[in-house]
Amino acid sequence: MLPGFVFDLNSTRYSTWVATGSYGYVIINCLPYGEYTVTERHDDMWNSTTANPQTVVINDSLLKELGFGNIPDCVMVTTTTSTTTTTAGSSTTTTTLFDNKIHLTRNEWQLISVPKPLDPDNFSSVFEPDDVLLYYDNAWKLISDAPLNDAVLPLWGFWALSAGNSEDVTLSYSTNPLLSPPERSLAAGWNLIGHGYTAQMTVHDALYSIDGKYAFVIAYEGGGWKIYTPSGPSDFTIMKPGQGYWIFMTEPAILPGTV
Repeated sequence: MLPGFVFDLNSTRYSTWVATGSYGYVIINCLPYGEYTVTERHDDMWNSTTANPQTVVINDSLLKELGFGNIPDCVMVTTTTSTTTTTAGSSTTTTTLFDNKIHLTRNEWQLISVPKPLDPDNFSSVFEPDDVLLYYDNAWKLISDAPLNDAVLPLWGFWALSAGNSEDVTLSYSTNPLLSPPERSLAAGWNLIGHGYTAQMTVHDALYSIDGKYAFVIAYEGGGWKIYTPSGPSDFTIMKPGQGYWIFMTEPAILPGTV
């Protein structure tokens, strides 16, 4: 199941959008009665295998469910499915786009992040003793410094270096069912963030909650910098799990994540 699939729900009286959580679904309660058009957003990486958009009538308190199907474009998979539920929308998939590992190359700085809350999340439990993690909070800081205080948290970007051997850092996610989704307060100006989903997404969809509040996003890929601008030419359009990004905020905002 993939998180981060976005669906638009529209009727003559009410409009909203929803994004699937870590288990591939999201539920909306107390929708006004009416006929809704449900449209799944996806980019050229995906091909629909079912009708999109679809309609559903809400006229009682019973659960209404729609099914959406997708298959990645030019990716070898056997099946990929997604569903939406109106009291909700949901999306599921059988393919895995992220191996839940951070790949570090010896003596090479890399811009990384973790997509979801970890358990344990302290630096010494996740990384090797000869690894170095730096983050930016109005100044450059070591992972041991406040406010993170040794915690490797989602939605934060890190410059990581392995001073020993090249390694794969396997991420162990929290399974606490009562864990609240993480969120990050972003200040006006530069922020070093992480992609808060285990699936790659378009920059627009990944940052939909702060749309209109940032000027551009910068990625470090292949030893060089690439830029994304919401309304202009861009060098990249996809945000990937496990990677970190610079974002320039035009005003403060809250960036949500997933569990």
